[in-house]
Amino acid sequence: MTRNYPYGPEQAKAQIRGVYDVGLEDWIFWHPGSKYELISAAFEKELKPQAVKYAPTPDLIKQVDLVDRMGAKAARDKVAKKPAS
Repeated sequence: MTRNYPYGPEQAKAQIRGVYDVGLEDWIFWHPGSKYELISAAFEKELKPQAVKYAPTPDLIKQVDLVDRMGAKAARDKVAKKPAS
């Protein structure tokens, strides 16, 4: 297994675009060694809203509804009601 996955401006820009494509505006990049010069070309020079209106497909809605029917919503609700320890 190689750990030398090429990660540069193109990959960073694709991740940022993915955030905007699902209707979100906020993202953060973090590198434990603060080596952002490797991906700095991916960052816009000017801040402006870029998110697009996200509308889930009918198939995605159907899948989420199925997961909810299988008990995921009940499990989330149960955890939400559990007192913090």
